[in-house]
Amino acid sequence: MHHHTIKAVLYGSLAARLARVPRVVNSITGRGYIFTGKDYTARLLRSSIKPLYRLAFRAPGNAVIFENNIDRQYFVENNIVSPEHTWLIEGVGVNTEIFIPLPEPEGIPIIMMAGRMLWDKGVGVLVEAARFLRSRTQARVVLVGMPDPGNPNTVDEATLRQWDQEGVIEWWGWRDDMREVYASSHIITLPTTYGEGVPTVLLEGAACARPLVVTDVPGCNSVVTNGINGFLVKPEDPQGLADALESLLLDPVLRNRMGQAGRQLVLEKYSSQLVNQATLRVYQAVQGNV
Repeated sequence: MHHHTIKAVLYGSLAARLARVPRVVNSITGRGYIFTGKDYTARLLRSSIKPLYRLAFRAPGNAVIFENNIDRQYFVENNIVSPEHTWLIEGVGVNTEIFIPLPEPEGIPIIMMAGRMLWDKGVGVLVEAARFLRSRTQARVVLVGMPDPGNPNTVDEATLRQWDQEGVIEWWGWRDDMREVYASSHIITLPTTYGEGVPTVLLEGAACARPLVVTDVPGCNSVVTNGINGFLVKPEDPQGLADALESLLLDPVLRNRMGQAGRQLVLEKYSSQLVNQATLRVYQAVQGNV
């Protein structure tokens, strides 16, 4: 059994134990709100979730894959999983034959953020940065994705529509044609407040030769080398985010250079082929074949 994301890991691992499945692989794709939130609800959930994780990871035939070392260290230091049962595979991989370098579209540059519409993903920070940019240069700021009603940090649909009607951003909602979304964009941004796993949207955007502007947090700073394939900015700093975005908006040569560097990084480190090979090595190790 191989489970991905928090609920699947917990439910699937416990079900596998009841069904006496001898080998289980769990992928932690980021700690999320429960482990990074600072409010009372997050702390309460954290205290109840940790014992469940320990129970899920206790089986001898268990392997846990992390997408960055910060998450792995957190789980080990909190005695949730033994270090000998952990593996590091950065990201879920990108099909570099589908997500290919794409020419920039003509017209006003588009800054695109894709993901769940959550406050702790930095949606509000990007909106404030967009307000700064309106008085300084031409740009279209686009949000792609839907609210997550089950998450206490969700941005409600009414707020998204209000921003869209105001003209500060464009909300495109759910899209299942992400390559076309990247093709229509000039810059990819993710100003998340807390750490991520390794965000797929950044890897796909980089594979399409788009520069990245992200916060300097775990997961995001694994993908971006500041000044090489994008810019790192401080979390919750709309002015700093606007400054970094503006520097790319005004310099198409810089965008192209950073985009090409991002594409090369994906080919060397994050392609689906490389990630699949690394995952197969975990399966082999769990089965005792290596």
